[in-house]
Amino acid sequence: MPDSRDGHQTNRCPSACSRIQRELEAELAACDESVLRHHCLSHDFSRWVADVFRDGPLAADLAAAEASLTRYGPAAVVEQVRLALIAALQARRPR
Repeated sequence: MPDSRDGHQTNRCPSACSRIQRELEAELAACDESVLRHHCLSHDFSRWVADVFRDGPLAADLAAAEASLTRYGPAAVVEQVRLALIAALQARRPR
């Protein structure tokens, strides 16, 4: 199925990808602050989305959120990043 934003093939099974995105959203919402910080500092979420879903625009949105987090930033920033990651996933989820 072509991606409506950049014309590239993002997946062969939209329902499976939608389910995986919902699972990632749930994990992001529930994970410990230290886990979220660790993965954001390594840009794990954006790299995973780029590799698995081949969705460059979503990966870029996630990377921007990840980049706003520092190793010793306050907990409030971690929560802002958490919400930005979830919002980016929700905005791109197949309907």
